[in-house]
Amino acid sequence: MVDVVQEEEGVLKSGLVYGGLSPLKSKKSFYCVLRERVIELHESEKSQKKNKTPKLIIDLAICFNVNRKVDTKLKECVSIMMPDECYVLRGETDEQTEDWYDAFISAAIPARALHLGRPVSRDEFFECAWEVTLMKYPKLKKAPPRADLEDLCAKNPKLLGDKRLCFYPHAVVICERGIEPATTGIPTSCIPPFKKEDFIEVQLMYVANFGKQEKYFFMRMGRSAPTGSGEIWAMAESGEVATDMHNKLNKIVERESEKKRQLGVGPLVHPRTTSSSRHPGSSGSSHRERSNTQPQRQRTPSIDNM
Repeated sequence: MVDVVQEEEGVLKSGLVYGGLSPLKSKKSFYCVLRERVIELHESEKSQKKNKTPKLIIDLAICFNVNRKVDTKLKECVSIMMPDECYVLRGETDEQTEDWYDAFISAAIPARALHLGRPVSRDEFFECAWEVTLMKYPKLKKAPPRADLEDLCAKNPKLLGDKRLCFYPHAVVICERGIEPATTGIPTSCIPPFKKEDFIEVQLMYVANFGKQEKYFFMRMGRSAPTGSGEIWAMAESGEVATDMHNKLNKIVERESEKKRQLGVGPLVHPRTTSSSRHPGSSGSSHRERSNTQPQRQRTPSIDNM
């Protein structure tokens, strides 16, 4: 029989976690206390019981996102992105880490709703999100032959720099840093929940190809994408993180394709790996652009307006 932990009043969950501010310099342990709006990270359970000030307080009401991710030091963990920082945490086991993820996201939804004064659904949280640096075509150890594609970061300097690269089941979203969920100036669906000038949304049907090489994740946009046709390169924290980005997007595309197949609606969008559709030596997957056959969602802002 599983023991049920009796939490003190006002505490949703508590226990030992590892992590801290990303990128981690070292793996630290904290006694984590999850309340209705905040995550408290204490030095130890003993210090928390003595009502000492927490080492860190994370306000879920204004968080950018909560999602699972792979960290270079922690491996499988939970990422809690704030407007300007990112915290990564994991439990003592993968099962405990999953329990923490469920608890964090379940607390973040009502905390955001109360703060914004509007309904909030789980769907407005990204399935995956990473802190990246968008850059011109990088210098690689083994530079591959390049396809005749325009470098979108060279063409559009507003794309350059530190961004957040985020995945929904239907789209890739490039967000500015330092932004919070909003109530005005956002899409009518509240997906994503940010002001329209602070992000670019590209439907997956317009991502012609994607992959990774070294510590870089790349996407090749079709001509119907709001960015126009060309390549975007994102530098991740490490090669391991770039691989995770590639694998997560590949999994999303395969899953959504299978859903459509089972429902028998619309053309399939699925990864297609061929030597001619990716950089040699990269772990790339691709899917064909279906801009003329798939239903189009609300028009996303052009890159010139970002």
